[in-house]
Amino acid sequence: MRVITSDVELTSPQRIQLLLTSASFSENTGSNKAFEWALTQYKNCLATHSTCPNQTVAKLPARVLALGDLETGSLDLTANVRIHESIDEQNTYACLSHCWGVHLPIKLTKENLASFRNNIPWSALPKSFQDAIAFTRKLRIPYIWIDSLCILQDDEEDWREQSAQMAEIYENSVITLAASAAENGAAGCFLHPSPTTQQVSPSVSNNPKILIKESPWHPDLDAKDAQDKEHIPLFSRGWAYQERILAPKVLHFGPQELFWECNNGASCECGKLKASPKAAHQRALQSSLNSVLSYRWRDIVSEYTSRELTYTSDKLPAIAGVAKQFMGRMEVPNYLAGLWGQSLVEDMMWRVDSP
Repeated sequence: MRVITSDVELTSPQRIQLLLTSASFSENTGSNKAFEWALTQYKNCLATHSTCPNQTVAKLPARVLALGDLETGSLDLTANVRIHESIDEQNTYACLSHCWGVHLPIKLTKENLASFRNNIPWSALPKSFQDAIAFTRKLRIPYIWIDSLCILQDDEEDWREQSAQMAEIYENSVITLAASAAENGAAGCFLHPSPTTQQVSPSVSNNPKILIKESPWHPDLDAKDAQDKEHIPLFSRGWAYQERILAPKVLHFGPQELFWECNNGASCECGKLKASPKAAHQRALQSSLNSVLSYRWRDIVSEYTSRELTYTSDKLPAIAGVAKQFMGRMEVPNYLAGLWGQSLVEDMMWRVDSP
């Protein structure tokens, strides 16, 4: 794709940078064009990335949402779903990473568990859940794990048991869909940004039509601090930080386009994203040097503590899955509430950058 950067005078007094291109990004993250791009990234990752797991079948979490028969007949993207409970069952599933927002309209409780085993009406699901389920169905993945519908939210024992399995749940998912630009469940994954394509008529013969497109906003995937909440609110959340690290493949629904992260690197629809901290994280996990692991852990703590948690009591549980990753690799896996016994002195040499 040939891209030319230029300043173009528009009707407004502001001058903004634009891209002149023959092959644009979709501008609608729920479009067929966006789906085909995502499917290409997904298949390419499974087939060619040696640093990414290529298995599509794994042990299911204790509860998942069953999306119906996706192999035969016509595909109904908006059919009702139900809770499926599993004991050591093997199959393929996706995960959803999302911002809960102030109020989540639907969640699993002891009272509705029995009815949800039979049916969860499509109309009862918030928009982000509907979009993620529809996308998962298009990928022909039969199950999806969504925290608020797969963990009993009024049962402390169930919450403790399931949150302790976060490492396995996200690591074993074939893909994690991230509603990165949605500040709550009502916003949805599939965004329709305001039109950025405009036509200009330069002063040349025959007055040809030239379409210009505003350059899409890109997140800094290597940023040490939480991202601009206006663009990517999910990046500011503590639980989502862990989910992003644990999941081997993440498809982000951004404010203007899709972007992909995996253990091998990153990409986006317009082709500008390249690097991903997930690749650096994977290299650290594969290192035989404890100093490399310790340094990486301190980076994680610095990045994680810049994120937000609704409940301060979640401070250790929301990073426990990543700690579990490290336990199997540390020479002396003595985990002490966010610190490691083998590097305790170094781990305690921290400071607060802002109040």
